[in-house]
Amino acid sequence: MESHSLGLKRGTVQVVPYDPEWPQLFQEEKTRLEVALGNATHDIEHVGSTSIPGLAAKPIIDMIASVDDLKDYKKLITSLESLDYEFMPERVFEDRVFFPKGPRENRTHHLSLVVKNSPGWHDPIQFRDYLISHEDARSAYQTLKQKLAAKYPSDRSRYTQAKEAAMASIMRDANNEQPNKTQSAGGVVLNSYGQVLIVQEYGYFWGLPRGHIERGESPEEAARREIHEEADISQLEYVADLGAYERSTFDKNGQDNNREIKHMTFFLFKTKEIILTPQDKNITDARWIDPEQMSSLLIHVKDKEFYASILPTIRGVCTR
Repeated sequence: MESHSLGLKRGTVQVVPYDPEWPQLFQEEKTRLEVALGNATHDIEHVGSTSIPGLAAKPIIDMIASVDDLKDYKKLITSLESLDYEFMPERVFEDRVFFPKGPRENRTHHLSLVVKNSPGWHDPIQFRDYLISHEDARSAYQTLKQKLAAKYPSDRSRYTQAKEAAMASIMRDANNEQPNKTQSAGGVVLNSYGQVLIVQEYGYFWGLPRGHIERGESPEEAARREIHEEADISQLEYVADLGAYERSTFDKNGQDNNREIKHMTFFLFKTKEIILTPQDKNITDARWIDPEQMSSLLIHVKDKEFYASILPTIRGVCTR
């Protein structure tokens, strides 16, 4: 999609009305980045004011991309330069590496590489989501942005500094709210040999296949889709509803991130398929193991407790 709704000279400030094209422009750029960067990034999110429907913003798409280690940015410079991103050594920070896109007279996108599951990843998303769901805070923030843009049209540094107190206040309010609760679904899949499917995410931790329930999906439909994406198994025979439980999200070390609580519904399936081929780039391995081995590979205590509670049901199916 070609659009004239993006672009601003480096260092200047202009706040324009929200453009409904911005989400699509982000999706198109995300696709280009995923092709260029391959498995070097885990996910890419649209953040900043252009990601908040209805909010006036500088006409620049802000994005964050999660990586395992910020040192990896050196391997990505050539690929990013092929997409017209500029590497600026002075924009390599301890917690992020910043790449602007476009000539300095017309920057269209800002990309920050951040470590996955770090504050650099979670905080911009939390800030975005809070303003999306709080109209009064969004309106006040917009008024401030417009006032400061009129005051500092040629000094983006002063504009940004003048917003810091308001942004910090918004983050405090967001942190004081109840955690965001999301709905997920997954499956325990048994093969003909009585083995259970386990998948490895991001190369760090093992677990049952699971994921977010998309709009319009039932929990069982979401579980079947996730199993297909994470292991390429589509021939599933429904056996039982295993119930649900809740836990926080967590990092590779099992440390809780209490900003998001997952409500996870699980189903028991059987399959005759044996070959496992993960389709999701975040799934680095998939294996069949003995059901008794699963608990020792799980990280989070809530996952272990839930699996222990359903293990008798799994054993019963295996002995039929």
